[in-house]
Amino acid sequence: SRQPWLLYLVPVLLALNWFGDSLDGTLARVRQQQRPRYGYYVDHVVDIVGASALFGGLAMSGGMQPSIALVLLVAYVA
Repeated sequence: SRQPWLLYLVPVLLALNWFGDSLDGTLARVRQQQRPRYGYYVDHVVDIVGASALFGGLAMSGGMQPSIALVLLVAYVA
């Protein structure tokens, strides 16, 4: 069953993602405990998981053709 009220969570979750993504790097610089290799890897893995969830949700919602969502995900990762 479709629950359109869940769409109201999308901007909130995107803002939370942005906040967390910018906070981790800022916090590492302020604390002077940067981890160039490990932090870079974790940041990109989390970004890919988030993009996969975003485009997967768009593909399953019917708001976008699944093939277009896949092309956009590949373009984002590339």
